[in-house]
Amino acid sequence: MRKFFLVATIFLWATSSFAEPPTRDYTTVTKIATATGVISDSTLWDPDSGKRIVLLGVFVSSDVFVDIELEVSDVDAINPIHLESPGSKLIESGGRPIWVGAKDDILRWSTNVQPITANISIMIWGYEEQVG
Repeated sequence: MRKFFLVATIFLWATSSFAEPPTRDYTTVTKIATATGVISDSTLWDPDSGKRIVLLGVFVSSDVFVDIELEVSDVDAINPIHLESPGSKLIESGGRPIWVGAKDDILRWSTNVQPITANISIMIWGYEEQVG
C-alpha cells in the first residue's frame, strides 16, 4: 500500500509541475494583400493608436520568383521571404509571436519580382496589444 501512495504522489507531482504556458485573451486579426507587380513600402497593417502589433504568422504565394520584405521604418520585421519558384511559404511558430512591434509601428511590405508582372498574395495574422 505504501508503494502505491509513493507512486501516486510522484505521479501527481510530476504531472502538476508541467503546466501549460500562460495564455493571453486576444482577438486574432488577419490582413490580406495582393499585387500584380513590384510593391514598395505599401502599408499592410496600421494598428489602432496606442497599440502594437504582435505577429503570429505569415503566408505568401506567388506564381513566379519573388522576394518579399515585411518592414517597419525600412528595418526588416522578419527575415526577407524568398520564393525561388512558383509556390507558397508559411512562417509561424505554433501560436507564439514571430515579431512584436513597438507602439504605433506600421507594418509595410515590399516585393522584388522577376518578371515585373506576377500574381502575389500575402496573408498575415496576429493581434493588437495595448501599450502603456
